[in-house]
Amino acid sequence: MDPSKYPFDIAAYNRKCEIEETYTYMVNQFRERRNKILEDSACRSRKYLNRYYAAANQRLIDDYFANEPTYDDAMFHRQYRM
Repeated sequence: MDPSKYPFDIAAYNRKCEIEETYTYMVNQFRERRNKILEDSACRSRKYLNRYYAAANQRLIDDYFANEPTYDDAMFHRQYRM
């Protein structure tokens, strides 16, 4: 192997190492900030409650608007203030 074919530039190597260190530092900072945001937001999340809206809508229709409703017009008007 001829050393003149592959010259080694120590200044270029040092610059490359410095760039890699800076990149690694920035990536670590980003990860720390992201993790902190995720940790902070996790404690404020609300519990999901399935309220079964479709079933509730069907009960409303069955109770008040069916051919033979469970409740009469007076109950409907009192319940919904019409």
